[in-house]
Amino acid sequence: NYPGGTKDEREAIFRTAFMALGSWEKHIAGHRADAVLISRINSMTPHQFVGLIGDMIDAGISNVGEGETFFSEMTRRLYAQAA
Repeated sequence: NYPGGTKDEREAIFRTAFMALGSWEKHIAGHRADAVLISRINSMTPHQFVGLIGDMIDAGISNVGEGETFFSEMTRRLYAQAA
């Protein structure tokens, strides 16, 4: 889905998550983030994954740079829990 590609009511739904999904695609699917974090996210259930995207929306991710910061913080928390 690309912005402007659907009807207005559907567009509003997709627009909210577009940058969060784009950031996931670049950093997680593109293997730019920490390998342990990528593995953790890839093992999520669909319900957990939707929750992750919701967390990203709630955090106000509006570009991939903010997504990189979000995933870096997730990595930091992941390693802190393991310590």
